[in-house]
Amino acid sequence: RLGGEVIKTFTEFGMTFVLFFAGLSININEIYLKRMVPVAFWFMLLSGGFAAAVAYGAGLVETTSGITMFGLACAMCSKNLLYEYLEDEGEERSMHGMAMMCVSWFQDIVLLVCLAVVHAYKNSLVGMDTTERRADPNTSAGSRRAVDLDKFGPTWPPQFNVYALGDNIGIALATLALVMLLHWILKKYFLKRAFRFFCQEGELLFFGVMAYSLGTCALCFEANFSPVVSAYLSGFAISKLPSRVQVQQKISSLRAFGIFLFHFMLGIYVKLDAHFFETDFPWALLLSCLIVVVNPIFMFVLGRFWCILPRTSIYLAMLSNNVGEHALILASLAYQAGIFEFRILQILVCACIPEFDINAHCDNCDRRK
Repeated sequence: RLGGEVIKTFTEFGMTFVLFFAGLSININEIYLKRMVPVAFWFMLLSGGFAAAVAYGAGLVETTSGITMFGLACAMCSKNLLYEYLEDEGEERSMHGMAMMCVSWFQDIVLLVCLAVVHAYKNSLVGMDTTERRADPNTSAGSRRAVDLDKFGPTWPPQFNVYALGDNIGIALATLALVMLLHWILKKYFLKRAFRFFCQEGELLFFGVMAYSLGTCALCFEANFSPVVSAYLSGFAISKLPSRVQVQQKISSLRAFGIFLFHFMLGIYVKLDAHFFETDFPWALLLSCLIVVVNPIFMFVLGRFWCILPRTSIYLAMLSNNVGEHALILASLAYQAGIFEFRILQILVCACIPEFDINAHCDNCDRRK
């Protein structure tokens, strides 16, 4: 049996790859960025506020931090589905492709801030006993035994040091700014020369990318900061180099590996029992339907309000009808920090599954044509 610490380690390893490739895939245009930032801001505000209101009204989350993180998670579109669609259709440089890339970049910035705040909450846990015990769904009701999921999430309800929480949030945001500055300095004065040397050999390029990404993650870990934030910034810094295309071609297979590893390990941990299907599964289906239906409406209305072309607004709406890996990353880390209950993580995971199926079905129908 895999222990909770092993599952947590492999899950975070998958998060690192997912966010690294999310940063590496960003290619924004300043002209579109100025126009799409208001659209992205109001989209996250409306869609996240709507999801948060539904969750609060249903009694799923009650704390202010939990409501905020839940709403933001439901407003983050799947970057993997977006990039795969644009690459398959060859529409990275199209109007709607560049516009959606700007929206994606804005959501990534919000995600980085959220991850920094979540890490501050985790550092503020008092007497952190991260051993959770819950029923094993693989056994009968009469003979259920407690399963030790050691060191994956805190006991509920968690206790926070409210006096240190504000200081920790300030320190986390300041550290985030310093990490951004560090990556900018490395990109400006070091990375271009280093990767000109690494590009001479394919194997050398692979090791250079992994050393830079995982090395900065290790430094953040030693500095008591979230390493997955540094993974995204590493990918974003490399995306601004002339050798970006060579890097993407050489390590493209790791993107699928990272996404598979993250979802696979999260699926091992998020076990669904009969009690969940009786009480919380209807909320997961409702949340999935709301995201598929309501998010595109918000995006289309906002696009037309900011004078985006109708065709582009329709494409933006079609590409925003999902939540994916970034929402699950935020949800899993928020659970580890004691912001979410375990049932909220289960609900978000189950809400993503129908969306993946719908998008996969649409993609298969599109390829048949």
